[in-house]
Amino acid sequence: MTTDAKEKAQKAAMRTQLRIQLNTETLHLNTLKTEKSTLEAKIKKLETAIKNIQSSKETFDSSSTTLGSTTIESSFWQGENATKANTEYSTIKENTTTAKTKIEDGLQKIEDKLTELEEELIELESRVVNQEASVADLANLLATI
Repeated sequence: MTTDAKEKAQKAAMRTQLRIQLNTETLHLNTLKTEKSTLEAKIKKLETAIKNIQSSKETFDSSSTTLGSTTIESSFWQGENATKANTEYSTIKENTTTAKTKIEDGLQKIEDKLTELEEELIELESRVVNQEASVADLANLLATI
């Protein structure tokens, strides 16, 4: 085999290897982009959930305030009925306070998860940019051979 033929064979082998590597890197890039898209969808759902919960929480807080300022007129209730009404009213107020705490805790957990996913998205976007650069470098290298 002549030197020219050997050189052509080496270049052909190198091009084949680069094409394989380029395909692998492109597949990895596509996987990262899919992950990014999925993550963005999750973030959007959490943002929507937070808005809906905050809106419902405002309504709940308003109702809770109204309930808290309600008084039971003792003239309407006497004896056992008054005791029962006061007991039930106290239970409702306690349950309302408990529900309010649970809503706030749940909202905080969702906000924490949103922050975590947003940080993950930033890291993933960086990986996508690096992978795009890697694919571009391989494509340029392949074009020069």
